Amino acid sequence: MVSECTISFLDVYPKVSKSFSDYNIIIDEQGNQDYIALILRGIALDNNIRLSMCYEEELKTKKPDLNFVPQAHCIDADTIGQLLGNKIKTNKRPKRPGCGCVKAIDIGEYGTCKHECIYCYSR
Repeated sequence: MVSECTISFLDVYPKVSKSFSDYNIIIDEQGNQDYIALILRGIALDNNIRLSMCYEEELKTKKPDLNFVPQAHCIDADTIGQLLGNKIKTNKRPKRPGCGCVKAIDIGEYGTCKHECIYCYSR
């Protein structure tokens, strides 16, 4: 049974923008995000699912109904601590304003994934 769902919308980095233009994909950065988030919020409420959003403060400003959706974090010390069974002490290290992620070390390497997803900023 699903009890929690975290959503986020595409952040268009220059490399992603280039990939999209290669495939003639039009990027509408704000477009229908507020509408989609409100629909997902309704589905979550109807199904007793905790919905959270990662760094979508501009949507919350645009649509006050979304202020009831808590902020999630890509790298969340509380969630990691719960999974490991102990509290994690670390400093917040936001990547941009409104980000609540904690300091982490990226163990990946650019150019190593063979999936070639056109939306991936690290391919």
